[in-house]
Amino acid sequence: MRLQSETLMKWFGFFSKTGSMAVVRTGTLVLNGALAIYDVYSLIQTIKNNHPTADNITELISQLQDELQQMRKLKTFLDQIK
Repeated sequence: MRLQSETLMKWFGFFSKTGSMAVVRTGTLVLNGALAIYDVYSLIQTIKNNHPTADNITELISQLQDELQQMRKLKTFLDQIK
């Protein structure tokens, strides 16, 4: 941050060292906050929309449930044979 504030002082001669440090700190915080908000927004949009991976997983879960049901039927059949 110190280097950015010194660069800011060189570019704009009217900034003091403390003023430029405050500007750099504030800019860093604002940028960090904006990126965090965008990250959360992007995550929410991905969850809201039917993500292709989520569709595949849903299909796999239904296939596994069908196979489980078939295995239970087979087990009851085998229990009846004993």
